[in-house]
Amino acid sequence: MKYITILFALAWNTAAAQLGCTDILANNFDPLATINDGSCIYPPTNLTLNILTGLAIPTLDESSGVIYFNGNIWTLVDNTDHSIYRIDSLSPTVLQQVDVSSTLNTDWEDLASSNDHLFIGDFGNNSGNRTNLHILKIAKSDLTTAATSVNAEVINFIYPDQTSFIPHLNNNSFDCEAFFFYNDSLHLFTKDWVNKITKHYIVPGVAGSYTAVLVDSFNVNGLITSATIQNNGIVALLGYDNTGFAPCFIWMLYDFQSNNFFSGNKRMFSIGSAITAGQVEGIGFKGNNYGYITNERFQQLSFNVPPQLKSFDLNAFLPQISTAVNTNEKSKITFKVFPVPSRNEITVLITPFTGNNVFEIVITDLNGKSVQKESNIENNSKLNIEKLKSGIYKGKIYMDGKLM
Repeated sequence: MKYITILFALAWNTAAAQLGCTDILANNFDPLATINDGSCIYPPTNLTLNILTGLAIPTLDESSGVIYFNGNIWTLVDNTDHSIYRIDSLSPTVLQQVDVSSTLNTDWEDLASSNDHLFIGDFGNNSGNRTNLHILKIAKSDLTTAATSVNAEVINFIYPDQTSFIPHLNNNSFDCEAFFFYNDSLHLFTKDWVNKITKHYIVPGVAGSYTAVLVDSFNVNGLITSATIQNNGIVALLGYDNTGFAPCFIWMLYDFQSNNFFSGNKRMFSIGSAITAGQVEGIGFKGNNYGYITNERFQQLSFNVPPQLKSFDLNAFLPQISTAVNTNEKSKITFKVFPVPSRNEITVLITPFTGNNVFEIVITDLNGKSVQKESNIENNSKLNIEKLKSGIYKGKIYMDGKLM
C-alpha cells in the first residue's frame, strides 16, 4: 500500500528559495520558508502506547526486534536462540517458530525487511570489541506458514572509524541495535554508550564483506535500540536513556533529503519509562504512521515489567492541513490542502473564492524536479495524485502566476 506526503511550504509574492522550518506543527514554523533546513523545534510531547498483549514467556522474555510484513508480525530474541517467531497481536501466542539454519546468535538485535528479503542484525556489541559483525539475509519466499527452518546469506561489515577493540562493557561507541532497509541498502544506527548520539552507517544489502559508510550523526540523548521506516518516508528511532527510571522515547524523522535522515524534521516523543513500558527494544511500522513496539522483560528492585507487544500511532503529529495566507491588507486568501499524507487524492480549499484569480499547483520531488502540475484550480478541487510513487514531495500554490 503506497502513501504520499506533500509538504506545502508557501510564501507570498516570492519565488526565491528560502531555508527555514516548513512544518506548520513546529514552534518556529516559517510561512516564508520553501526549503526545510531541519531547524524545526517542537514542544515536549508525550505519546501513549497501546498495550495489545503480553508475549510468550519465557520464550520471548528478551524480544529485541519486531517487523510486520505479509500480514504477519515477527520478532526475535537477543540471547543464544537462533529462531525467529511469528506472533499473535491479541494473545501471548507463538504462531510459528523458524530456525535459521547453520548460524549462531551472537547478539541478534533487530529485524529489517525489503520487498523480497528479511534481515537479521547480528551486530549487538555491548563491549565494543566484536570483529564478527554481520547481518543475516533470508528470502521471504522461504518463510511459508509450514516452514520450520530457513537458510541465510551473510553480510559481513566493519566500521570505518573504529581503531580500538579493547573491551569496554556498556561504555563504547560501537554497539548497534537498530537498522532498516531503504534504497537498496541497509541503514544502521549505533547505540553509543559514551556520547549518547547515534551514528548512521550504510551497508550494501548483498551478501559479502564490506566497510560500512559513515553518513552522519545525531544527538539523540539516549541509546537507540531499534529503527524502522515506512513507505512515505517517515523514520522512527526507538530508545531509552540509562539514567534514573530509564525514560523511553521515539525520534520521528521526516522531510529529509535522500539518505540524509538527520537533515529534515526531528521530533522526539516521550513514551514513559522502563518501569512502565519495559526496556523497549523493537519497533516496526505496519501502516500509515502506525506500528508495533516490543519490550524485553525489565526486572530491577521491585519492578518487573513482562515482555509485551504495544502499538503506536504518529498520525496526529504529522501535518494534516497546510495553509497559506495572502497578507495583502485588501484581501486575505487562505488555502487548506489535505489530507497530508494521502494515498490517492488531495483536496484544496480556497477562502474566499470568487473566480477572479487563476490558481495553479506544482508538485516537485525533494530535488526540485516538477512531477505534477495542475492548472485552473477551483475551490474544493480534488486532485488525483495516484501517478506519484510513495514518498515525500514539495507542493507550491501560485495565484495569477505568483507563488503563494
